[in-house]
Amino acid sequence: MTVTFEMLIGFVGGVVGILSVGLVFWNTHINAKKRYEAEAETRAELTSALEYLRRGFDDLKRILETLTSKLEVQNEKIIKVEESTKSAHKRIDELGKITR
Repeated sequence: MTVTFEMLIGFVGGVVGILSVGLVFWNTHINAKKRYEAEAETRAELTSALEYLRRGFDDLKRILETLTSKLEVQNEKIIKVEESTKSAHKRIDELGKITR
């Protein structure tokens, strides 16, 4: 059996084809790995950002609770002042009636 030029070209073409397919699969694997790593990094950043926001909301809730408590105390003080003012007006009115 003699090897002809056409057979040699066919064999080399087949080897190149097989290598090409192997390179395509290898390249696809590398790209998939890079994509996975990029997605993992993005997820980590998003998780970190969400945790930061969660802590911020918790801080805001505590501040709101504190302000609500302070507002309730202020409302109680205002009610006492209004009652005291009302009582003082009654006493002043009674003094006015006496002095006439």
